[in-house]
Amino acid sequence: MEDDIEDVQILNRIIKNADPENRSDLEILHCSSLADGLQELTKNSIDAVLLDLSLPDGFGISTFEKVHKHFPNIPIVVLSSLDDEHLAMKAVKMGAQDYLVK
Repeated sequence: MEDDIEDVQILNRIIKNADPENRSDLEILHCSSLADGLQELTKNSIDAVLLDLSLPDGFGISTFEKVHKHFPNIPIVVLSSLDDEHLAMKAVKMGAQDYLVK
């Protein structure tokens, strides 16, 4: 879930460059709000979530909490523009797979 389309394009390039021979059947689904993301998680079989903590309808660690509460078995990697070690540790202790600074 990411509201900044430029960040989405960068992530798409990074992921596609990681598999230059296109051997995986990886599909990236973009949701620009927490509500849209939660709806897609309910409707589709999602293997992992890249989650921005600054969405139009969710901010901070509560954004992670909402997703993790409803989908505790889906790995979540938190993406944030905040280089905040305390927040990163909190997210990982709460169940995030990782915390990456954009």
